[in-house]
Amino acid sequence: MGEAITDLQAFAAFAQRNAEDAFRLFKSPAFSEMLEKEDHRLRAMWRGLMKPPVTLVSMEEFLVGAGLKNPVTVRAVEEGASYEGVRDSLQDVIRLRRDGMGSFALYASCDCDFIELPRRKITDEDFVASSCDFEYRILIGKLGDGIRSGTITLVAPGNTITFRVRASRRQAGEAGEGALLSRNTLRIMSERLDYMLEKSSRASYVSRSLDAIEEHGVSAELASAGAVYEVGDMRLTVLGPLAVGHEDVNDDSLVVRVDFGRRSFLFTGDDVFQQIRTLSGGERGRLSLAKLMLSEAN
Repeated sequence: MGEAITDLQAFAAFAQRNAEDAFRLFKSPAFSEMLEKEDHRLRAMWRGLMKPPVTLVSMEEFLVGAGLKNPVTVRAVEEGASYEGVRDSLQDVIRLRRDGMGSFALYASCDCDFIELPRRKITDEDFVASSCDFEYRILIGKLGDGIRSGTITLVAPGNTITFRVRASRRQAGEAGEGALLSRNTLRIMSERLDYMLEKSSRASYVSRSLDAIEEHGVSAELASAGAVYEVGDMRLTVLGPLAVGHEDVNDDSLVVRVDFGRRSFLFTGDDVFQQIRTLSGGERGRLSLAKLMLSEAN
């Protein structure tokens, strides 16, 4: 090595000039002996960093923790990106800038499924001078309808970078299927309310509701008592109304039994509009079980 390194100040200066030789010294018994005259907290920190894997980053953490050098910081040039009118999967980059010199590693993660990260780790060796481009992909097959949002996070000790991504198949101002469905759902609920308040006839309520359903491209039919529908592994049996035209409009309400395996659920009247906070404990339990059966949980 050629140099006499007798204290940590000399070691820090040596590491700036020759990181590889300093790293070999850092792992050697000679470094342990040098630490004997230092604060016991530095010895404890060094022993902790000696647990495999021991890398150049371990030496960097020791120097920063001992106050012998400033930490390397990495930042994103921009806070995020937004994409509209996405038609195919695309690739882009997060432009990173480094301040300071030294060994480090950033670990990448993402909180959504429409963003793919080809790599999960960036080190100082990936930087050219002080710059690095970190790639990510937007997957068209995962976007669905509406606007998707996600965050890419890059983490190193004492350094966290968050990069927010928004993507949509639609152009700004363009209504998608989700918005159309929401509008039509509101129309149907409005028609239902008018019917219950006797502001419109049953025939008008049914006709306008069917129009709203058909506008969304969904086929619909009027169910009558005794009708049975198969939906996947579920069987829906219409039990009522047995007749129409009752003085009490609630007697015209639909009554459906849902059978799934050995479980059965009865839905009557306006249950579909009931808020969860108004349900009893038993009703909430049955609702949770019904939702579980419709999920893809294993």
